[in-house]
Amino acid sequence: MFKNIKILTKLILNGLMVFVFLSVLAIFVLSSIMYLQKTTTAHRNRTQQVSAALFHVMSAEIAFKTQGMEWKNILIKGDSPEIYLKYFRQFEQSESEVLGEVNQFNRISGELELDKERTLGKELQEDLADLGKQYRKALESFKPGESGNTARLDLLVTGADQDITQKLGTLVMMMKAHIDSSIEEEQTSSSRTLLRVIGITASISLVCVFLVLLMAVLIGRDIATSIRRVSGLSVELAKGDLRGRFDSSHKDEIGSMSLSLNEFLDRLTTIILGIRTSLAETDRRSRELIRSNDISGRETALIHQAISNVSEFIDLL
Repeated sequence: MFKNIKILTKLILNGLMVFVFLSVLAIFVLSSIMYLQKTTTAHRNRTQQVSAALFHVMSAEIAFKTQGMEWKNILIKGDSPEIYLKYFRQFEQSESEVLGEVNQFNRISGELELDKERTLGKELQEDLADLGKQYRKALESFKPGESGNTARLDLLVTGADQDITQKLGTLVMMMKAHIDSSIEEEQTSSSRTLLRVIGITASISLVCVFLVLLMAVLIGRDIATSIRRVSGLSVELAKGDLRGRFDSSHKDEIGSMSLSLNEFLDRLTTIILGIRTSLAETDRRSRELIRSNDISGRETALIHQAISNVSEFIDLL
C-alpha cells in the first residue's frame, strides 16, 4: 500500500491526517458553540419579549385601577367645576395609558404568535372602548354639586370594569406561564444541544484517534517489515552467502538503499567470478609450465599451495 511512498512523506501524511481531523473537530465544535449561542439568544429574545408583554399588561392593570380611582374621585369629589375638570383630566390620562399598554401588548403578542393572548387582548381593547363610552354617557347626566346621583352613575359601569379587571388578571397569569415555559424550554434546549455536541465530539474524536492509529500502525508495519528483510539478508551476507538480494520494489529510502546494495553485490559477485576465472587460468598455465620446464618438486608444491590458498579465500567470499 505504501511501497511507492517515501518514509518522510508517510510521516508527513500521518501528521497531515492528524491536522485535518483536528481541524474538522475544531470546526464542528466551533459551529456547535455558535449554534448553541444562536439558539440561546433566540430563546432569550423570546423570553424578553414575553417579559415586555407581561410588563405592558401589568402596567395596563395598574393604570386601569388608577382610572377607576379617578372615576370615583369625579363622582365623590367633583362638586366644583375646577375639581371635576382636574379629576376628569386625570381619568382621561389613565384611560389613555390603559389603551396604550393594551395596544403594545397586542403588538408583541402578534409578533410572538400568541393567538389566544392576542384574541383576548383585542377583546380587552374593545371592552375598554365600550367602557369609555359608558363613562362619558354616565357623565352626561352628572352635574357637579349633585352628589345624590353618584351611586346611580357608578352602577352604570360597575359590571363592565369588573369584566375588564378579570381579563387583565387572566392575561397576567397567561404571560407568567409563558415566561416560565420559555425559561424551561431555553434550559432544556441548551442542555440537549450541549449533550449532542459532547456526544458527537466524542464520536469524532474516537474515529480520528482510530484512523490515526491505524495509519501509524500500517506505516510502522511497512517500515518494520522492510527493516526485518534487510536485517535478515545482512546476516546471510555476513556468513558469506552473496546469492541473496534485497527487496528493492519499495520506492522509499529503504528501497533506494536496497537497490544500491544489490548493485554493489552484483559488482562484487562479478569481481569474484573474474578472480576465480583468472585463478583457474593461472592454475592451468602453471601446470603447463611445470610440464614443459624443469621445475623441482618443492617449487611445484609451493605454486600449487599458493593457488590453493587463493582459491580457498575466494570460496570464502
